[in-house]
Amino acid sequence: MIFGLLLWFTASFGLQESINMQGATFFRNSPVYAELTVHAENEWLDIYGSYRNEMKVDKWDFGFIPEQDFHIIGVSLFFEGFTLNYEHMSKRPVSSLLSEYKGTRGGYNKIEITFSSK
Repeated sequence: MIFGLLLWFTASFGLQESINMQGATFFRNSPVYAELTVHAENEWLDIYGSYRNEMKVDKWDFGFIPEQDFHIIGVSLFFEGFTLNYEHMSKRPVSSLLSEYKGTRGGYNKIEITFSSK
């Protein structure tokens, strides 16, 4: 615990089947991903960040080629069943000489209020 905040993280590694559309063109997302999420929280505050990388498998050298990055940062405030949340997400392709993947760029900023009866 630092400054009254509990620090914790999650790490994931997985496979996915996903297709995107860009204009009139469909393309497959990379089949392998790794994600790391970090939180610093207490009973009324959660500050978090997440990094996700999608990659394809190189069948010639049994390696991974990074293709798409996602970054999320956010903060949530909790008060008597209400949550006020701000979150920013950005995504961008990873530049690689070995990859022909075009990737997508974009992101969002959102502010939301949630009420929970629990």
